[in-house]
Parts: sequence; structure tokens; C-alpha cells
Amino acid sequence: MDTDALQDALSEYIIVLAKSADSTTLANDRPLYDRHLAQAARIFADLRAGNISSARERVALERRGFGTSFLAGSEGEAAEQAWDVFASLVESTA
Repeated sequence: MDTDALQDALSEYIIVLAKSADSTTLANDRPLYDRHLAQAARIFADLRAGNISSARERVALERRGFGTSFLAGSEGEAAEQAWDVFASLVESTA
């Protein structure tokens, strides 16, 4: 898999996530956005280092995180959709 494509998809997720964090009116969601942004940074570092197996492990952990923590509103929906595009791409890599 082309790591540039993975990094592009991750960058798009980060952009959407940051915009959603900035525009949400739900104070309880802000720590969740911060946690997702921090995990995205760690995944980005893994990809830059060429460590796809670590990136896959982090994606699996984040999948569980999105399954147990709900980001509300249209902001949350946008973030979760962008996450799914990126995560699916990582999961499909050989």
C-alpha cells in the first residue's frame, strides 16, 4: 500500500476532526476530540516511520474507541465518517 495515500486519508481525517472539535457546542465531547486527535498524531508518526503494523494496532484500538464513545451532532457524524474512510484503508493494506 502506498503510504502517501494513507497519509492523505489520515490528513483528511485530522482536518475534519479538528473542524468538528472547533465547531461542536458540546463541552462533554471536547475531551473525546482531543483524544482522537492525539491518537491520529501517533498513527501519523507510525506511518511516517513506515511502521504499518503499529498503525494497524492503533487503528484497531481507535475502532473500539469510536464504538464505545459517541460524538454527537453533525460534527461527530462528519468525524466518524472521515475516520471510517481512513481506518478502512489501513485495514485493507497487506
